[in-house]
Amino acid sequence: MIFASLVVQLKAQDYLIKNNNVETLNMIYIPEGEFNMGSKYTPDEIQEHYGYDFTASVKDGWEIERPFHKVKIEKGFYISKFEVTVADFEEFVKETDYFTDAEQGVGSYSYNENGEWTEVNNVSWRNPGLWENKPNYPVVFVSWNDATEYVKWLSKKTKRTYRLPTEQEWEYAARAGIDSNFTWGDKSKDGLGKINALDSYFKFNDGYKYVAPVGSFEPNGNGLYDMLGNVWEWCLSPYVKQYPLELNKPESDEYVDRGGGWDSPPFNARISNRGAAGSKFNTINLGFRIVLEKL
Repeated sequence: MIFASLVVQLKAQDYLIKNNNVETLNMIYIPEGEFNMGSKYTPDEIQEHYGYDFTASVKDGWEIERPFHKVKIEKGFYISKFEVTVADFEEFVKETDYFTDAEQGVGSYSYNENGEWTEVNNVSWRNPGLWENKPNYPVVFVSWNDATEYVKWLSKKTKRTYRLPTEQEWEYAARAGIDSNFTWGDKSKDGLGKINALDSYFKFNDGYKYVAPVGSFEPNGNGLYDMLGNVWEWCLSPYVKQYPLELNKPESDEYVDRGGGWDSPPFNARISNRGAAGSKFNTINLGFRIVLEKL
């Protein structure tokens, strides 16, 4: 793909601070500011955009992206250019002897031989099942708990404060100043070279059947790769149904995930689309990226 030569095998030392400055190779600074959060389109308008006969329950689910409203990000932050890779996670595991929720047998979700979404066994970040792992693939089958343990380890190792992005930070970084459905506009067909997603719905071949190496597609306006597609990404935020998020309390023990994955159709890969799952949930299309709080 276009940016394959830019792929960097991420290691924990890539995040180390040198001379009190961030080593910016793999982190991008996002300054404080305001943005429009959520969808400016109604569920009916989303259906009209993408031509799929959605059930009423699915369309009702899109109401949690509304209203379209102003959000202020009070503090700037650094966010990783790429999703956390297999190589990154492997270093963490080697140093800590950590066992993920999937490895402890809590249950994992993937596709079976018939292409059906179902609970599966004997899979983990080490062995995704559908493909042979490579160091520069995004790590999958990691739960919110696992991602949280990773950032705790990285913070201790580097003596800095790393964490998952909040839901507001994630969307702010993904939008990079735009209000459209995708990082490139509203037309899914214009995403060629910009997203690893479900080819049959996007109506182009992105070059990958499953995940792609991080950085294989064009970055968004902030220089961030795979904010849409490749794998969904955990956020720090507990799931809150009603906007504005900061004025409401979590309604369950679920945490937010964002961005869509390699198997996502256009309506699931929109910037404003919101997902959520329990802290032990792990699956074939879900990973994470990290935030470093401003120095």
